[in-house]
Amino acid sequence: MTHQTSIETTSFAELYRSIASALVTQYGFQGKKTLRRCIRHYGTRLGQLRRELLIRAGQKTNLKYVFDCGWGIPCGNGAVREWTERSEQQIRVNVLSCPFARVWLETDHELGHAFCEEFYPAYVKATTDPATQVNVGKTLLNEGDEFCQFSCYLRPSNLDPQRRQVCFAEHDPLYQDRPWSDTSLGDAQRCALFLECIQQILHEDGLTLDLTGGI
Repeated sequence: MTHQTSIETTSFAELYRSIASALVTQYGFQGKKTLRRCIRHYGTRLGQLRRELLIRAGQKTNLKYVFDCGWGIPCGNGAVREWTERSEQQIRVNVLSCPFARVWLETDHELGHAFCEEFYPAYVKATTDPATQVNVGKTLLNEGDEFCQFSCYLRPSNLDPQRRQVCFAEHDPLYQDRPWSDTSLGDAQRCALFLECIQQILHEDGLTLDLTGGI
């Protein structure tokens, strides 16, 4: 397997578009399957990193900090969001404007759908707990939808005592509230991690992809 890449970009939306288009053009249905595997792997890896950061800082792995400081997006720093609820157990957010969607609509909106459908459940569950419910409702990539709609739910009643203790302070008798400084995540870091994930999944699937031509 030879995976060649010399893409130079700090735009995650453009990087994803380039790789996704190349995979589908080159491999058709198999390319779509591999793409979705790449997205899930990337979402899981990113979620694991976020979870580790929270635990090291003495924070609980509930929904409170899932989308802060560029982690998990949603949809990058240029997005316009309308948060209707942000709590440890529940998140509801409408994305009124999305820089990712603007890039993806220029080519194939189906590729954007694939990212949103696979990334958010993988990322949120890896950050918090596999029992977290993640719903991707309306999306700007759908004709007629005026915004994207995300909702996440993490209920203590769905967790065993040990997992409740990890996720929620009220279930941890040893928990001490402390101030902490979050670590931001930029597009360049997202791009580097996504390329690592692409390389791994391509190797596992026995596929080659030459991206040396750039975006």
